[in-house]
Amino acid sequence: IIQLVNIGEESGNLQKTLHHAADFLEKDYRARQKIGALMIYPVILCAVILVALIVMMFFVLPTFASLFEGLNVALPLPTRILLSLHRILTEHSSLITILSFMTAVIFLLVWTRSQVRYSLHHLRLKIPLLGKLERELLWERILLSLSLMSTGDIRQDNALELAAQGAANDYVRQRLLAGAHSLRQGTSLAKAIAPADPPPLVLSLIHAGERSGE
Repeated sequence: IIQLVNIGEESGNLQKTLHHAADFLEKDYRARQKIGALMIYPVILCAVILVALIVMMFFVLPTFASLFEGLNVALPLPTRILLSLHRILTEHSSLITILSFMTAVIFLLVWTRSQVRYSLHHLRLKIPLLGKLERELLWERILLSLSLMSTGDIRQDNALELAAQGAANDYVRQRLLAGAHSLRQGTSLAKAIAPADPPPLVLSLIHAGERSGE
């Protein structure tokens, strides 16, 4: 919203921008509801599987472990794996806790590196279904920003830079900033934003608009 207000002040269309901001909040709320609905089933499924594994390893298997060892028969592979996991978790619980903590700290330190975030944000857009939804939401915001600034006296390259600052994805943001530099070199808008992986329909419409002058 702050980015939209900044764009409205830059373009001299603050009143129109505030109306667009209200519409944007409504659409964003609906999109978040859709994401939440899509995530309910996978989250419940993962939780049930995790609880079942915990019950098996810490309550069921210990009861039958001595019985299995006394049978002197070859156990199925899944049973052997669960028994091994239970043995490791019980015998090395302190070491596993320390390693888990160190892994979390290392992950947080690595996440602060911009190049790592760039790569992870790119991979995030490749996730089936959720990646496509995130990309559409990103470009909805970007195109809304560009449309608001197209009615003002802001140059196209500066407009693209301002729109890039509002992108919540490092991969898309950096590609758009590079696209703004390409615009200064005389590249068309469609070619400038193409490396940022917009939906194909967006590229087609912008290309057609540039050819028709609209």
